[in-house]
Amino acid sequence: MTVNAIPSQPLLTFSQWRYLLLDNGLGAAFLNLGINAAIAWAVFRHVAIVPLWGAVGIATDTVATSLILPIITCVVVTALTRWHVRAGRLPALGPGAQQNFFVRVLPQAVGRRALFSAVVSCVLLAPVTLAMLTWMKVDQLPFADFIVFKAGFAIVNGALVTPPLALAALAGTPDKRKAAP
Repeated sequence: MTVNAIPSQPLLTFSQWRYLLLDNGLGAAFLNLGINAAIAWAVFRHVAIVPLWGAVGIATDTVATSLILPIITCVVVTALTRWHVRAGRLPALGPGAQQNFFVRVLPQAVGRRALFSAVVSCVLLAPVTLAMLTWMKVDQLPFADFIVFKAGFAIVNGALVTPPLALAALAGTPDKRKAAP
């Protein structure tokens, strides 16, 4: 009878945890807050009230954000993660990486990973958010409240997609330091 050996090293080092939680968790939250508040201001600054439904409304913006944010996040986070690993600032994931759910589920190709995360975000997060707004009988928001809502939605969306995307990028980036003779 063969027993699977427990890996002698942890799946993530301290620097990898810090990178995932601080840089791609907390850092991404602040970045998404600023960017999405600015987008809300730029797009909706001429309206006093933003309706829930309509071509230019909360629902349309929520669906668009749930699609666009993960795509941009995936491309940027993958590029930055690869840069950090190749520059020797961060170690790539070790051989036990395939044990992680996100590493197994997320596609390795950046384009497919971006599209996959956008579809998951749009299918899971946008409907729940819009259902909650409908359940709370929100049919419109004043402009200032909409900015707060959009920034908050982007923070939550980013917090859910950014660390797993960074983890997948860590798993898919060869560590040049290990490859050197």
